Amino acid sequence: MHGKKIKESIPLEGIKSSIAAHMSKSLSESAQITLMGELNMTEMVNFRERIITLQADGEDRISYLDILVFIVSKALKACPTMNCSLIDNEIRIWDEINIGVAVALGEDGLLVPVVKEADQRSIIEISKELKRLVKGVQHGNLPPEDVMGGTFTVTTLGRNGVTSFQTPILNQPEAAILATGAIVKKPVVIEDEIVAAPMMAYSLTFDHRLINGYGAELFIKQIQNFIEVPEKLLVY
Repeated sequence: MHGKKIKESIPLEGIKSSIAAHMSKSLSESAQITLMGELNMTEMVNFRERIITLQADGEDRISYLDILVFIVSKALKACPTMNCSLIDNEIRIWDEINIGVAVALGEDGLLVPVVKEADQRSIIEISKELKRLVKGVQHGNLPPEDVMGGTFTVTTLGRNGVTSFQTPILNQPEAAILATGAIVKKPVVIEDEIVAAPMMAYSLTFDHRLINGYGAELFIKQIQNFIEVPEKLLVY
C-alpha cells in the first residue's frame, strides 16, 4: 500500500467492534448537533471543598464527577424533555432519570454503567454508587443490568487533564450526552475586570429530531445556574 510498512494489524473485534458498530449506527440514524461552551466553576470548587470538610476521615472524597452527575440529574428533572428517546416513531419522555457514566477500558474502549434514579439520590449516595460501578468495570465483573436502562449519558476528559472541547456521539436510544473537560484557571471578564477563574469546557450533543436548540440552551442554563449558585440544588 504505497510502500507503507504495517507495524501491527489489530482485528476489530470484541468490545471495540461492538462500540464501533454502535457509534456508526448512532451517527447514521440521528441528527446530531453539539452545543459547546465554558462554565465558571468558582462556586462549585468552593462547594466541593465544603462537602469534603464534612466528610469523615478515611472516607472516599466526593469528586467533581459525583457532583456533576448530581447536578445533571436535577437539571433533567427541571428540563424533562431532555430525558427522552425516539422509539417506534414516538418521542418518549422518561419518568426515571438514569444517568450513564462513560468509563474507559484503557485503549480497548469503554463501558457506560448506569446510576439508576439518580435524581432520587444524594451526592454521597451517587458517589458510593459510582465507585461501585467503576470498580465493577475495572474488575470485569459488572452485572449486565448495571449497563442497561440509561436515559442520559455523562462523559469527561477531565480525569486525564484534557481541557479541549469534543463532539461526543449519542448513546442511542438516548437523545443527549454531556461531555466535560478538566477544570483549569483562565482569564475571564467579571464585572469589567479580568480575573483568573476555574473554567470547565462542556460539549452537549443532542438529537435535533427530538430536541431543538432552545431546549438544549435551557438545559445548559439550568446546569449553569446550579454550578454558579449551588444553593439552588436544595430546592430540587
